[in-house]
Amino acid sequence: MEDVDGVATQERVKKINASEWSWRKRLYKQCNIAPDVMDQEDRDICEFCAVISAAIMELKRATANVTPGAECCYKLDMESLIRTYLELNGMDPLAEKEVVEAMEKHILTNGTDIYGRHDGVCWCFKNVGVKATLNGNKLPFKLGIDDYKFSFELSAKEVWKRVESGRAVLATVFAGEEFDELQADEIYAWFPKYDCEKKDWVKKPQPHRVVLIGNGDAGSDLLYQYHPFCNSHGTDFADGGDGSVFHRVLRGFGQIDIKAHPNRLMVPLSQISERPRLRQRRPDVAPTPPPPPPPPPSNLTRWRADGPGLTPPCQPWQSMRGDGPHRASPSDRVNIDKETPPSQLCQPMGRDDPRWASPSDRVNTNKVTPSREPWRPTRVDDSRWASPSDRVNIDKVAPSREPWLPKRRDDPHRASPPRDRPNIDKARWKD
Repeated sequence: MEDVDGVATQERVKKINASEWSWRKRLYKQCNIAPDVMDQEDRDICEFCAVISAAIMELKRATANVTPGAECCYKLDMESLIRTYLELNGMDPLAEKEVVEAMEKHILTNGTDIYGRHDGVCWCFKNVGVKATLNGNKLPFKLGIDDYKFSFELSAKEVWKRVESGRAVLATVFAGEEFDELQADEIYAWFPKYDCEKKDWVKKPQPHRVVLIGNGDAGSDLLYQYHPFCNSHGTDFADGGDGSVFHRVLRGFGQIDIKAHPNRLMVPLSQISERPRLRQRRPDVAPTPPPPPPPPPSNLTRWRADGPGLTPPCQPWQSMRGDGPHRASPSDRVNIDKETPPSQLCQPMGRDDPRWASPSDRVNTNKVTPSREPWRPTRVDDSRWASPSDRVNIDKVAPSREPWLPKRRDDPHRASPPRDRPNIDKARWKD
C-alpha cells in the first residue's frame, strides 16, 4: 500500500500476516450479539440500517448482561423509523404509501434534509421510538433508546476498547468506486483527497454508514489497525455481508445506549416541542462569533450587595477600599448626599451592624465592628471629623461642650449686664 502525505492511494489491500476477530464468530457471555446483515438495495437508507443494526446489537448485549446465554426476542421495524424521520422533515403523518416513497426520494436520495442525518435519526429513535414486537407478538409497541453520542474522530485505542467490550460502534466509510468489489481477504484503505486550488474533491466520495463488530491488526503500528464491519449491501458483499476497513480512514463515530429493559414510548411526534440540531450545509462559512463579554463592573456597581440602584449603606467618612464615592472627605458632602441616601447618613449602628465592614470583609463582619457609636456630622474644621482609626485621640482633642454655645468667663460676676431689663442697678456694675 502506497501512501502520499499519509493518505492511502489504493482503495483495497490484501490481508498479509493479519490477525482479527469478530463478534460474528465470538460469543459475548455465551450469546451471539452480532446483528443480521441487512440489504438496503438501491435506497439511500444506510444510516437507518446501521442504527437499527446497532440497536439490535445493544439489545442482545443488554440481554446477555442480565441473563447470560439468553436470546434477545425483540424485533425492530426499520420502516417506522424512516417514516418518523420523514415526518420530522415536513411530511404529512397521514400520507399514503406513494407520497412516502416520493418524499423518501426527495429528502433522502436528493439530500434535502433539514436536520443532520445521524442526529435526526437517533433523535427520532430516542424521542418517538420504533415499532417493535416481543416474542412474536402481533401487537407492536414503540421502543426507544436511552441516549446516543456522536464524535467526528475517535482514537484507535478508544474504538478498540469499545468494540472489545461488545459495544456497537457506528462509523462512516467514504465509499469509492471499488467499495462494492471488496473481497473477504481485503481491507478497505481509501480516503478521499481534496484539491484546495479547485476547491473540490479529486474523486467525489460517497459517505456510507456501517457498524464495527470486531478488531484486527495488520502490523505493529496503530496505522495498521482495522475493524471488521457489518454492512447493509446484502450477504453478497465481501465475507457474507461483512467487510474490513482501516481505522485511519474512518470518520464520524457514533454510539447508542440501551438498557436491559428499553423504554416504551407512546408520545407522537406532533406533541414534542423540541427538535434536533439543524443541518449545517455550509461548513466553509465562518461560524458566528460569540457575543462580547460584559464590561467589568464600575466603582459604583462593584459592591452593590443590596440590589440594583442601591449603594452600600455606609457612613460618608468611613474608610473603604477602592475609589468609590464613600471615600470622599467631609468637604465633599455635596457629592456624598447624591450617592448615599440621606436617611442612611446619620443612622446609629450597633456593633453587629454589617455596614461597618468593607464590602470585601462582609463575611468577617464581626471582626471589624466599631468600638462605639458613629460620630455625628458636624462642622468641617471640628476635630470630631477624624477617621474611625483615630478614635483613640478623638476624646483628647474634642471640645468639652458644644461649640455653638457661648463660653463662660472665669469669674461669673464679670458677665456683661443684661440689656433688656428696664430697671437695673447700674451701681452694681461700676466696680
